[in-house]
Amino acid sequence: MHYLLIALILAGIAITALYGMGRRTKRESQPRDSLICLYKGAAYSRADVVKKLRVLARYQRPQERPVVTATCYMVIRDGPGDSVTGKPVIRTVNYVCTTCGGKTVYREQDLPYDFDLIRGQANSIPNIKVTPLEQEFCRHCSPRVKHPYLGLKINYPGTSDSSVIRGATGDDLRLIANFMKGDYSVLAGDERQKQDNIARLEKLLGVRIDQ
Repeated sequence: MHYLLIALILAGIAITALYGMGRRTKRESQPRDSLICLYKGAAYSRADVVKKLRVLARYQRPQERPVVTATCYMVIRDGPGDSVTGKPVIRTVNYVCTTCGGKTVYREQDLPYDFDLIRGQANSIPNIKVTPLEQEFCRHCSPRVKHPYLGLKINYPGTSDSSVIRGATGDDLRLIANFMKGDYSVLAGDERQKQDNIARLEKLLGVRIDQ
């Protein structure tokens, strides 16, 4: 009698454990946030980018009440001079090429980009691969270039399809980032600004909204 009672208790414990395991496995097999997984993993083609441009073209920014703010002015003075001669100190920065590893020395005012910031902005853009092209700033890679410009290469993941543009800026990277993240309210201040942004995005991304 005691053996039968113990067997029944053990069988009940086993059934309860199996039931709980089955529910936990089913629950764990479902993605915690399917929208986030889809957003991070989605690779955009040119056709996908064109669809997003058409969404931006139809977007109407909600009307906002004007906010009156104080205007501040900053007086910009020349940097401190040499303590002995009184002449302005020429500050230099070293540009290290990401292609050959060579070093090029620039006067601070002659290097218009913070390349660490530029690379970080490019890496933060989702769904497409954006690569800054910096070779023109390297005296070893581009010894004949007197007026270097930043370039951008756009790769559409999963394909060999790419687009290259010369003469990009940090503002262009912010424009692409806001567009790819769907932050249309930033891009559509008014109709003219929106159309200007669409035209610039077409050039940067190598697409046409009417294609």
